[in-house]
Amino acid sequence: VVAVPRLLRTVRARITLAAAVAVTVVLGGASLALVANQRAQLTQALDDNLVQRLDELASDLQGGRPAPETFGGTNPEDRLIQLVGSSGEVLVATDNMVGEAPVVTLPDSGEAFTTVDGLPIEDDTFRVLARRLGRGSGSPVLIVAENTDDLEDSVRTLGTSLAATVPVAVLVLVAVVWWLVGRTLRPVEDIRRRTAAIGSADLDQRVPEPGTGDEVDRLAVTVNAMLDRLEAGAEREHRFVADTSHELRTPLTRMHTTLEVDGDPADPLWASILEEVVGLERLVDDLLVLARRDSGVAPRREPVDLDDLVVEEARRIRVEGRGEVDLRGVTGAQLVGDPDELRRVVRNLLDNAAR
Repeated sequence: VVAVPRLLRTVRARITLAAAVAVTVVLGGASLALVANQRAQLTQALDDNLVQRLDELASDLQGGRPAPETFGGTNPEDRLIQLVGSSGEVLVATDNMVGEAPVVTLPDSGEAFTTVDGLPIEDDTFRVLARRLGRGSGSPVLIVAENTDDLEDSVRTLGTSLAATVPVAVLVLVAVVWWLVGRTLRPVEDIRRRTAAIGSADLDQRVPEPGTGDEVDRLAVTVNAMLDRLEAGAEREHRFVADTSHELRTPLTRMHTTLEVDGDPADPLWASILEEVVGLERLVDDLLVLARRDSGVAPRREPVDLDDLVVEEARRIRVEGRGEVDLRGVTGAQLVGDPDELRRVVRNLLDNAAR
């Protein structure tokens, strides 16, 4: 399967592509219709000119004027005239058609238009009008024809102009649509970027609302409403964790004190229970730290001697009889941070190693 470029999968690209296809179809269809309409109009004008010319020739013939003079002066490449007798022979013709047969089939009555090509005088297309000058099939037929070069040149010029103009118009429209869609979707991108930047600690932030009352504005309102619900849910969760941790600290402290005062250090069960209680106390302390962090309480920032914390926690492990920590590689190390959280990190690491 060919992978579609990421840009083409965007709404902006799809809308622009759809607009380009639609405009191309519309302009292409309009161009073809315009060319066909121009051809029809020019053909009609040529037919009207042939009718007028044939009327003049028929009037001259009926007035008894000599046929050679009537047919004289015709451009040998653009026009031709034939007078066909009742038996089908050519009685009189222009110089360019002397000795040639009738160029079209003779109509039984009335007149008929025809388009022919391949005539002996010129290898172009001619528009031909043939008319019976009397009633019945025995009457003579007058034929006039004119070259369609000018018509074809006009149609070809229009088609060439449209073929060059339509792609430019489509490209301009595509650029305009691309710009307009990008401008329209810019608030949506701002909402997406702002939403992506909101983390669990930034639920108080909101996306911008354009205030236009359109779909983008309703989207921003919906996103902000969702953030309101998430913030309210997170606050409830933080309060629950904090309240639960506070409630657990008191009984755990009493249990710890009772075990240390009344317990028997020689009893293995006592040592195990005391260790579990201490572990629960640390877990509650961790939950309180997380609750404070999630509620936005910033940690302390002060100089801390990390090596002192390591030594103190190693001594605690030794006093509790859980092992011996090799401190020969510990050297002075000071940093800026929260001493309680740093102590918790060291303690967790040593507890895990001791276990």
